[in-house]
Amino acid sequence: MSALKGQLGVELREIQKNIADKKKSMFPVDFKTVFDKYYSYFEGQDQHDAHEFCLSLFEQLEKDNSQEIKNTFGYNQVLRTKCMKC
Repeated sequence: MSALKGQLGVELREIQKNIADKKKSMFPVDFKTVFDKYYSYFEGQDQHDAHEFCLSLFEQLEKDNSQEIKNTFGYNQVLRTKCMKC
């Protein structure tokens, strides 16, 4: 998968650029194709949990390069665990 390193962030930025440019239509098939290569259980047209998708996406962006998150969204990802009794 090292050949894919950074490609997910590139495709995500392209989607963000299209949204920012107010394109009336876009086809995120390239993003989906790259994402499916990382997470084959998302392949196809089946319905999946949005939370699971987001966790998988941010996890892979962090693995590829944490700078991708900052470049795309303008902030860094922080994961925290908190005791619900404290």
